[in-house]
Amino acid sequence: MKMATSIEPDKYLNVWVTVVDFSYSFGTFPWSYNALQPTGGIVIGHFHWVDLPNRVFAHEVGHTLGLWHTFHGVDEVDRRGECYESPGSSSSVTGDLCADTPPTPTNQGPCVDHPGVDPCSGQAWGYTMPENYMGYASQVCLNTFTPQQRGRLRCWSNTALDHWVIPFQVEPSATLGPAPLAVEFVASTHKQVTGWRWDFGDGGGSSEPSPSHLYTEPGLRSVTVDMQTTTGDYSRDFPGLIAVYADTLVLGDGHLEDNIAVVEIYTRNYLPVKQIVVPFVYEGPFELRFDSVSANGLRSGHMQIHPISLVESWNTATVLLDAESGPPLQPGAGPVARLYFTREHPGGLGSVPIQVTSYSSYHLSFACDAGDYEPVSYGGSITSSCCQGIVGDANGDAGFEPIISDVSVMVAHLFINGLPLDCYPEADANQSGGPDATSEDITISDVSILIDHLFISGVALAECL
Repeated sequence: MKMATSIEPDKYLNVWVTVVDFSYSFGTFPWSYNALQPTGGIVIGHFHWVDLPNRVFAHEVGHTLGLWHTFHGVDEVDRRGECYESPGSSSSVTGDLCADTPPTPTNQGPCVDHPGVDPCSGQAWGYTMPENYMGYASQVCLNTFTPQQRGRLRCWSNTALDHWVIPFQVEPSATLGPAPLAVEFVASTHKQVTGWRWDFGDGGGSSEPSPSHLYTEPGLRSVTVDMQTTTGDYSRDFPGLIAVYADTLVLGDGHLEDNIAVVEIYTRNYLPVKQIVVPFVYEGPFELRFDSVSANGLRSGHMQIHPISLVESWNTATVLLDAESGPPLQPGAGPVARLYFTREHPGGLGSVPIQVTSYSSYHLSFACDAGDYEPVSYGGSITSSCCQGIVGDANGDAGFEPIISDVSVMVAHLFINGLPLDCYPEADANQSGGPDATSEDITISDVSILIDHLFISGVALAECL
């Protein structure tokens, strides 16, 4: 099984957790011939993996990094030999080779000191450290490696098992932020370093041990670090370590047609985005109802999208786009959602602003692997033009067919009170002023055309331009 499934054992400590027929788990000592071969590593019996935190695993890792059992000098050596440890011994050259672990017989469970005496000297064992990971006490007892045990672990990992240990660590002062983003990098290592080479992923580099770098352009940047030491060269890649954003979100403009309006949400994202939260408010000279949201046919079509809040009394709503377990929204630009609105009651002219807002616990945010951030946002609007359907609605009630009251309003405007009309493009029955008609374009000719349509010939009126 090990030969078939091991993964680069000279580079990784392989651990198999599996059903076994025997009653123990085991790890390979670092001085064993197969320590860095496919047959090395650790085997954890299924019966030892049921309790978490799993302290048997820590015990076996101790073996792979050079530790004996704490009872090695008592129950695993010849009592008549020079390696045997009697009570009170603090030798670093006998027993488990650590002077700060007291000699002990095998403890098969209780979290108490061994109660017996040494059969050779007759002395009581005294303190036997049942809490040590390298004993056989119950898992609930185990919580300690002594300083000398930790020293042996470090010595083996820094020498014979050097490739099992990450040779250096890199800590950036920031991994997410707006452009331009200044980042300070700190590298740490236990090795004797002779040189560094940094590639910051945007064309910049450095040979300093702890350099600073300014990311001026947005995007996801991978960092590569090469370290030269007295014992060899090492290299580490940090994919997507630095995320720099300059993202925007725009609520587009919509126009009411048959009392229905569609507003598109546009984004320009420089980072792969896993989630988008957009809270918005809509309130103006005519009443709107937010109906639904869709991403069909858009670059975000693979994401789950739905409203997560709707407060009609506040004219506010929040929509969520979520990649869930699928791929994130890749960097790019274009619409990612469509908001659908209905005008509640006919009539009313003008523009209703659609603005990004914050309310309750809802805030505009993009989420990427590096964290959440807020893009720059711009609002839009939904407009209701006065000229809908066919011309002739002089009284501004947004009717689609002119009636006698429209004639009366035009006559009053021209010959009686001179009051302004709500919609000159629609009152302009002969379309002399086009889509931008003004009061100057309303004449007796428009009244005549409207009367002819209603009471004489019934000739159809023109559609609104």
